[in-house]
Amino acid sequence: MSAGTERCRIWPATNASVGRCITMANGAFAKSNCCAFVKPGDTVLDIGANVGTHTIALGRLVGEQGTVLAFEGQPHIHSILAHNIVQNGMSKWVHAFNMLVGSASVWSHRRCCRLTR
Repeated sequence: MSAGTERCRIWPATNASVGRCITMANGAFAKSNCCAFVKPGDTVLDIGANVGTHTIALGRLVGEQGTVLAFEGQPHIHSILAHNIVQNGMSKWVHAFNMLVGSASVWSHRRCCRLTR
């Protein structure tokens, strides 16, 4: 397939609100919104990655010479995110963390990552 037309593999594909839209868009929305800012070799943070629609698109943009760090706080959604990264063959440069990210530790019972300037 030519550049920009490769298929995304996002699970759950049967989810009417997520999978069908991803199948139709094939990741084009995420890629078109990020192309101006993300280049091969970049390191990118995807905070609130959900099931990985943008994560996979970002992984394609940075390529094997780059890195994507995807954060998803919900354990079940994180497991789907991790699955989608593997299914798209990106586990060497795209990494999923089951962690919340923010400026303060709001939920002390969950794993949190605090961002500071």
